[in-house]
Amino acid sequence: MAIINFIKRIMLQSKLKKAAQAILKNHSLLICSGSGFTADCQLDGESPSYEGHHVPVFRGTRGLWREHPALRNQMVTFDNLQEHSFFTDNPHKYWFVYGDLFEKLQRAEPHQGYTDLANLIKLSGKKDKHFVYHDGVDKLYQESGRFDVNKLVQAKGSVMDWQCKKCSLLLEDVADNGDSRSFDFGLDRINGLAQGVPTCH
Repeated sequence: MAIINFIKRIMLQSKLKKAAQAILKNHSLLICSGSGFTADCQLDGESPSYEGHHVPVFRGTRGLWREHPALRNQMVTFDNLQEHSFFTDNPHKYWFVYGDLFEKLQRAEPHQGYTDLANLIKLSGKKDKHFVYHDGVDKLYQESGRFDVNKLVQAKGSVMDWQCKKCSLLLEDVADNGDSRSFDFGLDRINGLAQGVPTCH
């Protein structure tokens, strides 16, 4: 098995070199990724395909219901979660979904793809002429420690950054500064509710 993995790594390195050579012909490099890239990350060393041990990727209502069956019974749709009125009227349901995502992202480990992308940038000579546009709500590029945060944009922000709409208090990187460690969402998977809801007061 180790030999097969070694051969696969050599083949991947060869492909990365070919990609880097193609990129060399261009002035700059734009890397675009989304939650699908994040979904391959492992949680606490578990296989990402193991039931319940992956970063959820909803891709609409069907994906939401597959991940959280209790919400299907309540007819809560993915579009509902994007509405401010749903957030204010149903904070326990909203935080059931995003609290689960938040807790899983705290346990997620950047996969080999982050290293491979960083190597591609290095091999192509585009260290100063690249930009990463990430559509996911995680901070795994930053956590990998391989990317310049000044050359990275989070298109939708991050569930790790919390801001109060009432007082504008902003907590960035909540998982890193300890604010979340004492917070328990108390996820009730049967009823699709978070018992705990973050507040700034």
